[in-house]
Amino acid sequence: MKKIFVLIVLLFSVCRLFAQQEAYRHAGINSTFAKTYDPRSDSIDILKYTINLNITDITGKKISGNTSIKFHPKINNIHYLNVDLLRLSIDSIKLGSNILSYHYNDTLLSINLNANYHSNDTISVTVFYKGTPSGDPTGWGGFYFQSGYAYNLGVGFGSNPHVYGRVWFPCFDNFTERSTYEFNIKTIPSKSAYCNGELLSDTIDAQNLRTRRWLLNKEIPTYLASVAVGSYVDLKMNYVGLERNIPILIATTATDSTKVKASLIHLKDAMHVYEKFFGPYVWNRVGYALVPFNQGAMEHATNIAFPISFLNGGVTTYEETAAHELSHHWFGDYITCSSQEEMWINEGWASYCEYLFREEVYGKTAYINGIKTLHENLLHFVRYKEGDLNLNNIPFEYTYGDHVYLKGAIMAHNLRGYLGDSLFSIAVKQTLLANAYKSISNEQFQQSLSTASGVDLSYFFEDWIYQPGWAHFSIDSVEVSKINLEFNAKVFVRQMKYANTHFDQHVPMEITFFDKNMNSITRTIKLNGEYSTIDVRVPFVPVLSVLNMNDRISQAISSEQKILKNTGVVNFVLAKMNVTVNSTTDSSLMRIEHHYTGPQGQFYNNIQRISPQRYWTVSGILSNDFKASAKFSYDGRSAVFSGNNYLDHQLNITNEDSLILLYRKNASQIWTEYPYYTKNTLSSKTDKYGNIVIDSLRLGDYCLGMGTTTNTVGIIQIKKNENLKLNIFPNPSQKQLFITSDDEKSILNNCTISIFNQSGQLLKSIEDYNLSETHPIDISGLSDGIYIIQIITKNSTKYIQQFEVKKQ
Repeated sequence: MKKIFVLIVLLFSVCRLFAQQEAYRHAGINSTFAKTYDPRSDSIDILKYTINLNITDITGKKISGNTSIKFHPKINNIHYLNVDLLRLSIDSIKLGSNILSYHYNDTLLSINLNANYHSNDTISVTVFYKGTPSGDPTGWGGFYFQSGYAYNLGVGFGSNPHVYGRVWFPCFDNFTERSTYEFNIKTIPSKSAYCNGELLSDTIDAQNLRTRRWLLNKEIPTYLASVAVGSYVDLKMNYVGLERNIPILIATTATDSTKVKASLIHLKDAMHVYEKFFGPYVWNRVGYALVPFNQGAMEHATNIAFPISFLNGGVTTYEETAAHELSHHWFGDYITCSSQEEMWINEGWASYCEYLFREEVYGKTAYINGIKTLHENLLHFVRYKEGDLNLNNIPFEYTYGDHVYLKGAIMAHNLRGYLGDSLFSIAVKQTLLANAYKSISNEQFQQSLSTASGVDLSYFFEDWIYQPGWAHFSIDSVEVSKINLEFNAKVFVRQMKYANTHFDQHVPMEITFFDKNMNSITRTIKLNGEYSTIDVRVPFVPVLSVLNMNDRISQAISSEQKILKNTGVVNFVLAKMNVTVNSTTDSSLMRIEHHYTGPQGQFYNNIQRISPQRYWTVSGILSNDFKASAKFSYDGRSAVFSGNNYLDHQLNITNEDSLILLYRKNASQIWTEYPYYTKNTLSSKTDKYGNIVIDSLRLGDYCLGMGTTTNTVGIIQIKKNENLKLNIFPNPSQKQLFITSDDEKSILNNCTISIFNQSGQLLKSIEDYNLSETHPIDISGLSDGIYIIQIITKNSTKYIQQFEVKKQ
């Protein structure tokens, strides 16, 4: 199912659950559920439902007829059959020619079989009923009579369990009980019925009623059973599959046929990529039935309910929805989650298949950009919408929420990153085959994938499925040494947490090394626990090392890298920063990472607190004349989700005068206030939002803090004078520093030179310095690091710039 609108009616749902559990108690069924477990399937196996319905009164919203339930006891002495049926009228119940007694409370139908049946028996009970089938009170799911159509959607967002076969036939309505189906649906002659499986006959009887008989001989759970009645015509196509020709049958109207063909132009591409990754299509046909629902689609096996409103004549807005529903014929129909608490097995994988489809049709770049955008949305918003959830015990109200669909999709992507494409495909194919036409739990999913791949995936499930949040990996430092003709890069990686409870283990992560000419080489390393140290041999001296550059494993970082060739504004959307390139004559590589975790490390005493929520890393290979500024927003207004960028509420911003920008060149340095930035508090200094412009962008880490501005330098208030043409060289320096300028001599005499460390401590001061001449400044007493030089000219113009001391 592709969810377009999130519809949740909590109060009704809780009441509905209590009513259902009370009905189970009345029927002698244990109401204590483990993951919405239905114990009836332990004692009875439903073999086949034969659904015989008259759906001629669409205006009156009525159905009538009967359903035969063929079943087999798994244990001896079965005396009652307890089935779900929601608010329909019972006419009678028969076993053969015998009338059976029953109890019905509009929720559970308890049928007295009038005898004890045993494990070697096969019984068929027929329930005769009529009425108006229910729709889910949320508006999503159940049975619909709209615009001359009658159709069902097999789930109910507000119903517990969410399966919703019980609104139109008596059944074991759960995710685990699978059965075959026969449908005999009567309509008026101008309308036709489409159901699951194969059309066996289409006849008109003496009462001028049309009966279409459908048979599905593969077992499905009740929520996948389907009927759609309308003024349909057949649109037939064919797909040449891996093993056979597969018919495609779309129930549409004559006027919509052209739009269907244009809107589903890439349907065969979806079939191709799914068969390639997951194995042959096992169902007798591909089928869609167009219906006047406009809030989503439903993956009924071989008869997908698809909104007419989604047809747009070739514009590709909803083609991924069609691909999503088709993919359920592997995930959800072929195998089914054992409980709604594990719904990611159905919906997360189907959501991931949208991106596989995108990769097939539009290429790898489109795939990874889509995954990265999806992941950033998860990191930014979902914990504030739904809390910190794991994918093993999703609460009822979020069964069809963002964790299931979006994080579930990212987990499938991460599994692909763990195994690599070939092994990923082999593992999933064999897992599907081993569990064909069965319900499957997370534990069974893990075991099957591990067996099929030969890789112990217990760590993957423990780290990514069974715990909330996200792991966060970043490079602390890289030490390079030469070994013969190669170089050894000793990489120090630190793992941090984003709402997760333990550190991840055995995480395969790519690391990419660049030389000074932007040539690169990528290796895969294995990361364990909080700290990892890995030695990697490379053929050159790496000047830049990037972890997870291709996002094979989605973690608690949203990043982008770009080649910058021209001046102008470059928007790093996912990294939440705009860069303005002011000058460049050559190509530069810039990567910006937005970390969804608080920065670690030490900070100076003028800083009261540092952001616990996020920080940025700017890295790259920049041309010698590259100069840029950057801008980003801060927003600490609220922790309550409202669709806005409230990423700084834990910083507890009170007065924005105390908000400062912090910087360190790398993880080995102490966080200090950055000397080159301007803060724009917008309309108020107390409304907790505004933006910060980094006047001179440097490589390194940036974060927000609250504290006192370094008074000795006046960092926030002072901007460098762009009109003062200063030359400070060499930079980096070892023992001496030179400062010259070509400006008029009247303002260059009698300057004051001050040198500060990053904490604002004055280290050296020179009075009456003449900038029109070249005089060396002795810096031999300074250790390696970044320093701030302040120049005050004769007319009190101030100029601030950083320089680096590097003695080796």
